[in-house]
Amino acid sequence: MIWRGLELLREEMQRHRTASATAIVHGIADAMLRDEAGRDDVCLLAVSLAESTPFEERIPADLAELTGVRNRLRAWLTGSDVDRHDGFAIVLACSEAIGNAIEHGYRTPDAAATGTVTISASIVDERVDVTIGDGGLWQPRETPPDRGRGLMLMNRLMDEVTVDRATTGTTVTMSRRVRWVGP
Repeated sequence: MIWRGLELLREEMQRHRTASATAIVHGIADAMLRDEAGRDDVCLLAVSLAESTPFEERIPADLAELTGVRNRLRAWLTGSDVDRHDGFAIVLACSEAIGNAIEHGYRTPDAAATGTVTISASIVDERVDVTIGDGGLWQPRETPPDRGRGLMLMNRLMDEVTVDRATTGTTVTMSRRVRWVGP
């Protein structure tokens, strides 16, 4: 009997593994106690990673800023114990989004001189959520054959990518489930 219960617990945990800690507790409790009718006391605990201190930066709309922001984001991910491979993918996707914000949002010298790009990232449960925003006006450009793959790259590196091109500014939100570096 206990083995069947443990197998059901394993199956339910697998089914709910991408959910928040609260959803995991409710989903597993519902499944595990479906046939119990209050015959036993039950305690179920799900632990999620506490949210880390978020990463937040505002940089000038200058491509020369990319190296510094990539290094700082990489350091934040490393300090948050994000797996190196996952961290690399996140940094590369963010670099593409920031570069696009600068190149497409602030193409004129006047716009670039006063423009800024904001970068924020946070860790929630087993995911890193990132938002890149600018206040410029999206301006498509002639794309040489060796360019123009940034959005495709972001979509392949991240689990979710959304681009919102408002009248003033573009916001890119991205999310990726990550593994952690263990002790």
